[in-house]
Order: sequence, then structure tokens, then C-alpha cells
Amino acid sequence: MLHVDHKVRPSTSPPDFMHTGYALIKEPLNLRQAGQKWLTGVYEQERDRTRQGGLVLGATPWLAKLLCRDYRRVVLVDSNEAMLRLSGQELSEDPAASDAKIEFVHADWRAMPAFPEPFSMLIGDNSFSFLPFPEVWNFLCGELGARMCSGAKLLIRVLSVPAGHRSCSADEIVERFMAYDSINYTEVRANLLFSQWDEGTYTIPTERALAEFEANQASFQRLFARFPILPDNDLITVTKYRGSGTIYYAPPLPEILKLIERRFRVTSVHFGPYAMSQYFPLLVASKE
Repeated sequence: MLHVDHKVRPSTSPPDFMHTGYALIKEPLNLRQAGQKWLTGVYEQERDRTRQGGLVLGATPWLAKLLCRDYRRVVLVDSNEAMLRLSGQELSEDPAASDAKIEFVHADWRAMPAFPEPFSMLIGDNSFSFLPFPEVWNFLCGELGARMCSGAKLLIRVLSVPAGHRSCSADEIVERFMAYDSINYTEVRANLLFSQWDEGTYTIPTERALAEFEANQASFQRLFARFPILPDNDLITVTKYRGSGTIYYAPPLPEILKLIERRFRVTSVHFGPYAMSQYFPLLVASKE
């Protein structure tokens, strides 16, 4: 029976949220510190002991370090050479990673190279979120399954819009955060992005979110006046999307599970102890 872990999901109401979500993590939504500790706990429950090798989708050094605890061979696959170089530098300076054979593979996930041995653990953080749903997601699942041994585990954090999601206007977003005692601007950015979610295609066009932000400067200035932006708690990294044409794919969780279960057996779904965690489920699946 599929297990869904909701125990650590914070409340989203203003008074309770300040004592739950932000008490657990006061930093951007990416998995650092509290989030990494949470994901590590999930991984430790799921890791296998065959030590046949671990694969990281993306150049994410802390995930590679996690796998280095249990696997003598760890492979990172990313299409960005610069990110692979940075990861290599960080891992080379970490004694915890010194015993593992770490490989950095420059490749597109949609053209996954062959490997001499199958993997028994595969892990990725938002790896699927830039890939068209459902066609490319389904293709990638097939590629990954072909490179995993029987019984291998798949841990992937995905971007998903929960049931009952309602798009908000910029004014509604500002009013919501004006009611808080303190805010995380990365959560403001996430709300702005999700306000542009397209129900028909499950996409978030980031240029449209940027246009919404720029068209509502007066409203956002009220927020900036109440909560000055600090160096370690950014918004307006929303402007980093300018000219990028970036599109996120955020299908509802039932649609994601239906697709993943074509290739794997989903055993659990977890939500982390950070803001808006309902939008970022971590799926655990196994290859039969």
C-alpha cells in the first residue's frame, strides 16, 4: 500500500505557519540544512546494501556525498559542463567522498549513455521539472529503468501542483505576505511562479511570471518597504529568468504517480519540513 508521509508538512495559515514552516527552515526552498537533513533521513530508510553503484541526475555535490557513504562508485550526469566542474572541485575537497570512485558524465538525460554496470540507487532533485510532461518524463523513466538493477531504488523530488491549487493575482500574493510577521522572499517568488501555472499543459512559463512582477511593481514595493530584502533571503531572483524562456513542468501528483508507475513501483511519497513543501514531493520507487 502506498505510504504518504504528511507528518512534517507545515500549516499554510499565517499564524501557524510562522511557528511551523519557518521555525524549521528560514532559507530558500532549495534543500539546504534542514531540508538536506530531512532528505537524508528518507534516503537512510531506503538505501540498499548491494553497493552496486549510485547515480545522481544532475551535478548536485551534496547528493553525491550522500551516496558516497554507501557506494564505492557514484556517477553524476549533467548537461552543464561548468556545473560538473564545480561539483568536482567541491567533492575533491571533501574527505567523506575520498573513498568512492566518482565519475562526472557530461550528457543530456534524454540521451543517457550506457554504463558498464547497473545502478542500485538513483537520486535526483527536481530533475524532471524542466522536461516536457508526459512524453519526455516517460522516455526518461524508461532510460533510467534500463540502467538500474532489479530491486534498485529511485528517489526523485519533483515539482507538482497539489489538488485544489488556485492561481493568485500579484495583489493577492502581496496581501498574503503583508499579514506575516516575517517572510522568506524565495517563497514569494515561488508563489509568483505558481500563479502562472497553466492547467491545460501543467506548465509554469517563467517569462509570464516576470511580466506579472514587473506589471505590479507598486504592489510589490509595499512588501519591500515592510520587509527589506536581505542578502541571504532573496526575491528577486525572479529577474534571473529574464530572456531565459524557462518553462517548469508541474503536473498534479496523481498524474505523476500514474506515469512513474508505468515503469516502477512507487512505495512512498514524502513532503519536507520547509515552506510550500506540498509543491515538492519526494517520490520513492523501486524497479521490480
